[in-house]
Amino acid sequence: MVWNLKIRLLHWLMVAFIVINLFIFDEGDLVHYWVGYGSLVIILLRSIIGFRSHSFAAFKKFPLQPLELFNFFKYLFTRNRKNYIGHNPAASYAYIIFWVLVVVLGITGVLLVHAEVFFGDQFLETVHEISADVIIVFIVIHFTGIILDSILHKRKAWMSMITGNKSQ
Repeated sequence: MVWNLKIRLLHWLMVAFIVINLFIFDEGDLVHYWVGYGSLVIILLRSIIGFRSHSFAAFKKFPLQPLELFNFFKYLFTRNRKNYIGHNPAASYAYIIFWVLVVVLGITGVLLVHAEVFFGDQFLETVHEISADVIIVFIVIHFTGIILDSILHKRKAWMSMITGNKSQ
């Protein structure tokens, strides 16, 4: 098993929260606020798992060495490409950036609601909106990676977030 039930549930809950806040409820709606708070809780729980786990979800298992990332892209379309059971280097970096963006969205959202007097509405709104736009870019990158992985490795790795298993 590559992804346990906790990881998969947090993943799909975050997917639901992102869809709800980006595409269904507008800023200012009470649901938007609570979903934003919930997203921060998901990041907190995922961080706890990431630091305490010994599974593929552990942050220490993320291949974050710059050379590993360089080689990942260098050999991506060759027969020498490495097959990663857990996160590959590009996914590792993308997920960390994604989680940081969710935290920035959450913090700017909280500040917009409770403390805009310290920073002003316009600055916080700009940071909040840019972060939301960049998350959309990373969602596109995520789907592109899933499609590439399926084509290059001739497997359905995307099923691992449903079943927990990644076919080889």
